[in-house]
Amino acid sequence: MLDNVYPLVNGKKFAIVTIDMQNDYCNSKSPATNGTNHEFKRDAARNLSKFLEDVRSAAVPIIHVKTIHSDWTDNPVWVTRRENPGIIVRAGTWGEGWWDEFPENWPRPNEYVLVKHRWSGFHATELDLILRSKKFETIILVGVSSAGCVDATAKDGFMLGYGVIVLSDCTWAKTRESHEASLQRLDHHHGIVATSKEVLEVLALKAH
Repeated sequence: MLDNVYPLVNGKKFAIVTIDMQNDYCNSKSPATNGTNHEFKRDAARNLSKFLEDVRSAAVPIIHVKTIHSDWTDNPVWVTRRENPGIIVRAGTWGEGWWDEFPENWPRPNEYVLVKHRWSGFHATELDLILRSKKFETIILVGVSSAGCVDATAKDGFMLGYGVIVLSDCTWAKTRESHEASLQRLDHHHGIVATSKEVLEVLALKAH
């Protein structure tokens, strides 16, 4: 796997992009997480905490993407989606806040935060502009959900010409089965699936 990761990182500018680390998507108190394998989710969140600690110490750029829905961004088609638009990450609610169980994963003052209103981090946001302005060539995706917004962001990133790495142990879906099926499809078509350990090993090689 290191052979797949290395070309996307070696000699190239890259950034970590976190997706939707918010209460409504992650906290067990949120009705939107009903049916979630919470043990699996927390294991991935702990892996993410360690990964962010390591990349922050290496001054790797980090971009945090969050979702906010409101009457201003809803439309008749969007509100027919299966998730309940009345309870999911509504502007100004507890649910749209950063996941309060893992404050170590919250943005730091020197890290960029952007807001999206659809599944992909690229759709109608400044993400592509930021990446191109800073000449980033590869994005490393972490967060939730590997079967939803992480997947949509990976696909759009690939279509826009970015190298895409998705960390299997720092992303999750409601179930392990859904997570694994999504990553298998992504690895075949839109990017590279790797573990945080593998990426950190490549970064260590790159530093020498």
